Amino acid sequence: LHDLAGKKLGKPAREIYGRSSTKPIATSFTIGIDSARKMVQKALEAKEFKTLKIKLNGENDLEVVSAIAEVTDQRLFVDANQAWTEPEEALETSRSLIKLGVELIEQPFAKGAWEKAKLLKENLEVPVIADEDVLGFSDIKKLSEYYDGINIKLMKCGGLHEAFRMTREARACGMKILLGCMTESSIGISAASQLAGFVDWCDLDGNLLIKNDTCQGIRCVDGLLIPEETSGIGITDDRKLRELLTTDSD
Repeated sequence: LHDLAGKKLGKPAREIYGRSSTKPIATSFTIGIDSARKMVQKALEAKEFKTLKIKLNGENDLEVVSAIAEVTDQRLFVDANQAWTEPEEALETSRSLIKLGVELIEQPFAKGAWEKAKLLKENLEVPVIADEDVLGFSDIKKLSEYYDGINIKLMKCGGLHEAFRMTREARACGMKILLGCMTESSIGISAASQLAGFVDWCDLDGNLLIKNDTCQGIRCVDGLLIPEETSGIGITDDRKLRELLTTDSD
């Protein structure tokens, strides 16, 4: 609907919400869980990005981050993916990670373990961000006591309008905002990028992690997303998607 509305109005969807900037958008690049050696190699292959988001599994977290920190001076975020269980141990691990240069910790504990997250929030100098704990607008106010910020994903909350409402609510609650994504096509990434002007950080690399992207939209150049000035959400070529839909309907 935002794509249609933007095209009817002849302007990018972001302008519907009062943002007209075409400045490049810095995005982090995700280093998925693997052996420490392979994760270091992935980090070396992502030198053009200013920030790496390192996925952790609660097993060899310090080893992995230490190995990556040795080969790069990029900013480092970590996503514990709900893997941590013991709050005191997590606090100690977090402090060690911060010494290695980590600037943000995402979803350290299982969904619903708010008091554990609060311990980190109250004792760490870097933001602790909710991901699985936040789905939509109604979750934000109650989470502001336990987290420093939230990760907004269009695929979780349902679309641009709800995501925009979430940015307003998060700001009203004094929270930081990470604009994230799933592993998804350029359609989702281009749509999410329309809200980049309302957030603190962007983690919009989902389309870079797939080989069968069906559309061309926002481009990534030297680790920066380049907003399109086309109307709608910024899709510039959807011929592959149209062909796929036509084939499926035959």
